[in-house]
Amino acid sequence: MNRVVGVIAIPCPTQIVEGDCRKLFASDYRKNQDSALSGVLIRKMSAKMKMRPAVENGEAGEDFVLSIMVSNGEDFGPMVQLVFETGKLETLMQHLKNVVRKKEVEIEELCKLHYEDFILAVDEIRGVLVDAEELKSELASENFRLQEVGSALLLKLEELLESYLIKKDVTKAIKMLKNCAFALDLCLKCNNHISEGWFYLALKAVDQIEKNYLQNIPVKALKMLIEKRIPLIKSHIEKKVCSEVNEWLVHTRSGAKDIGKAAIGVLRTASGLLSPNQLKMMWETAAAKITSILEEQFSHTDTANHLLLVKDYVTFLGATLRKYGYEVGSILETLNISSDKYHELLLAECRQQITEVLASDTYE
Repeated sequence: MNRVVGVIAIPCPTQIVEGDCRKLFASDYRKNQDSALSGVLIRKMSAKMKMRPAVENGEAGEDFVLSIMVSNGEDFGPMVQLVFETGKLETLMQHLKNVVRKKEVEIEELCKLHYEDFILAVDEIRGVLVDAEELKSELASENFRLQEVGSALLLKLEELLESYLIKKDVTKAIKMLKNCAFALDLCLKCNNHISEGWFYLALKAVDQIEKNYLQNIPVKALKMLIEKRIPLIKSHIEKKVCSEVNEWLVHTRSGAKDIGKAAIGVLRTASGLLSPNQLKMMWETAAAKITSILEEQFSHTDTANHLLLVKDYVTFLGATLRKYGYEVGSILETLNISSDKYHELLLAECRQQITEVLASDTYE
């Protein structure tokens, strides 16, 4: 049978003993095994008897030894064999039942001793389970709230990133538009300067467009248009300047004679204004300045025709001044020195013309 204490089922030792007995009844021990087991049992019993010299020989002594062996949990095999050989089965069963009752009492006392602790532990476990369920519910609720807040934040973050990208694109577009606006403003100023005849300012505006704004214009069509217009504007300005210079030279040639006569008459007819020595010193100073200016201008001249034209005018001026008694040797000497410059420019122009002719020739 099983005794139930609390929630623990404990098998009865009687069942174990009876099972062992049935196994022993069914076994057929050989004689040599019986002799060996009997010898072991006798030795154990002798040892027990030596430890207890006060116990008398006979049945009482055997019962006492049997009780001691059962209580100490000795091996039941030799014990049961000895019991059947001596006919002490009832005595063995009685001892076993006594041991069982004793163990049952010990188990009950042990269970009673720890029963309250066990109940408290179970209650604590139940409390922990309740707390765990509450914590689980709270965690689920907080997780749900966190997911809601996180979803809203993610949406806001996506909107912020989109706004940032839009701002970046708008800033870039504004910068590009500013470059285009500056370039177009300079183009407008250049046109106004050309229409008013301020060619230097127009060229300065064109140069500023080329250096600072042309490469930064993002609109390809506008950039290509300005690139095509710049050479045309420069060519137009060059033609206008050359035309005006030629007109000025023609006008100067026509009026130079009258101007020279008037200037020289004023110097010569200024009776009493300057002494002859002062007049001579003034002319030497003027001749030196004229010579210096001519040398500088000749060095910057890059066209043979212009150099020849200026040389003709200076020659006419020198001849006129010499007619009125002024020394013009230093001025005419400057013209002789400029002849080398004239030959170099003339050779360069001829070389350029020959190169162009050869390049355009198809040799047909």
